[in-house]
Amino acid sequence: MPFELGIDWGIKEVLKSEKQFLILEAEKYDYMKALSDINGLDVKVHENNIETLFECLYEWLSETLKIRKQDPPLKLYYDFIDYNASLFEEKLLEFKSKKIAINYIEKISIPEYIAEVKERI
Repeated sequence: MPFELGIDWGIKEVLKSEKQFLILEAEKYDYMKALSDINGLDVKVHENNIETLFECLYEWLSETLKIRKQDPPLKLYYDFIDYNASLFEEKLLEFKSKKIAINYIEKISIPEYIAEVKERI
């Protein structure tokens, strides 16, 4: 997403915005293949590991947005796993097919996932 990040960064600079960016990558320094201009920014490395991703999110929310008293990243990860398991169970009952329920979970779009979460809040 180097192009989209560049556009967003440019808008931030032109508008003198306080906007913050969370930049994630799978491997350390991988961004240097395409984005040498972001050296010095706090790029979080998730190593293609969901548990590590939650640690990255926790750190960024704490360091950058100054959000305090968060649940520990491991608890958030377990909550995420529990939520997805319950969503799978619900879809299994709805579709009466394990294959279709798995396909639904694997293919769900971000807006659809957000809608599923909002229905349960």
